[in-house]
Amino acid sequence: MSAKVSGLGHIGFYVQDLELMKDFYANFIGMQLTKVSQNGAFFSADPAACDHEIALMVGRPSLADPHWIQQVSMQVDSLDDLRDFKQRIGEKGYKLDRICLLYTSPSPRDRG
Repeated sequence: MSAKVSGLGHIGFYVQDLELMKDFYANFIGMQLTKVSQNGAFFSADPAACDHEIALMVGRPSLADPHWIQQVSMQVDSLDDLRDFKQRIGEKGYKLDRICLLYTSPSPRDRG
């Protein structure tokens, strides 16, 4: 059987107005700001379990610009699963800008 995604890691958005979007995610949505710089901000609904689920990056030149997805991070169960996805992506001819590998130990809620 082919590999499957086991979870969503986070999603990144290009934003035009970082301060406005920080206010939206913190004060309207209720997420916690976990990291911030002049070019980006990271938010989590549960910082003890996950560093960030939303990444905001400066770089959207206008609201009319359709390029607002910066990245989508998905989780797989093993490096072999990642290799399987990479092979199948190539076989299908899909465009993939890059694969970034981030290994994390199981979260406290997964340790039993």
